[in-house]
Amino acid sequence: REVLDEAPKPEVPLIPAPKSDQADFLGDVLAIAEVSPNAAIPFAWQNLERVFLDTLSQIQGFSDKIAGYRIAQNIEMLREEGVLSAEDTRLLHDLRRLRNEVAHNMISADSITFKTARDYAIQCLQFADRMAALKESHKKKG
Repeated sequence: REVLDEAPKPEVPLIPAPKSDQADFLGDVLAIAEVSPNAAIPFAWQNLERVFLDTLSQIQGFSDKIAGYRIAQNIEMLREEGVLSAEDTRLLHDLRRLRNEVAHNMISADSITFKTARDYAIQCLQFADRMAALKESHKKKG
């Protein structure tokens, strides 16, 4: 019997931890997207989710209503409280859905382009900035 050599496995880049500086973080996401646009989607989402949950946990009146990591319920809670507009709610759900579809291989690997990953990352960063500003505005009030 002939033994076939295993095909060399492609190198997978290590995903760096998110940086506080948004320009550097976007650079990290874009570097990942160059190699694998699909991998950039959950990486960009994790930063937004972290800021989102951190904001909720620090705003008085919301910290006791947080639905753990059930982000969809947290988004709806903010909409019901008037913190998020219908448009913001739709955008967050769209970002969450795409992340879930990519993370759970519900879409083909080649359906996410570099441009899609870049646009997604920019939207996540913009929303993370808005959530951080919301947290700061409530700190000043409280």
